[in-house]
Order: sequence, then C-alpha cells, then structure tokens
Amino acid sequence: MRREYALGAGSLAWWPDVDGESAVAFLNGSVLTVLNMGTEPLLLPEGEVLVSSEAGAAAGGFLAPNRAVWLRLS
Repeated sequence: MRREYALGAGSLAWWPDVDGESAVAFLNGSVLTVLNMGTEPLLLPEGEVLVSSEAGAAAGGFLAPNRAVWLRLS
C-alpha cells in the first residue's frame, strides 16, 4: 500500500474536518488516515477503506471508538 499510494512521499496535511478533541486525521496524497480516540463513533468522509485497525471498524461510514482507518478519498 505504501508504494502504490506513495505514502510518506510528498506533502502531509492535517485534516481539519474532524473533532480535534477525540480524533486526529491527516492527508497524504489521496489517502486520509483517521484515528478515533473518543468514546463515540466518528462520521467518516466518503472514501474507500484501504486498511483498518480492526475488521468492521469503519462499518456504515462511521469509525468505531479507539480505532484507526486509512481511506482513499473519492
């Protein structure tokens, strides 16, 4: 995945459209990484789940608490 999406190359930017108190997200190319550190599910932007920290962590367009996901934005 790292080679295919050139992760670690180019620019890295914080994604401002998340709750800054319970989540952190950053964009590298077309891949958005989101970590939900809160106790409630977090609404995700539309995109293809590339990898998640646990199967089903991003079910229904929400990221479960204490989980991470890597999305390819559409």
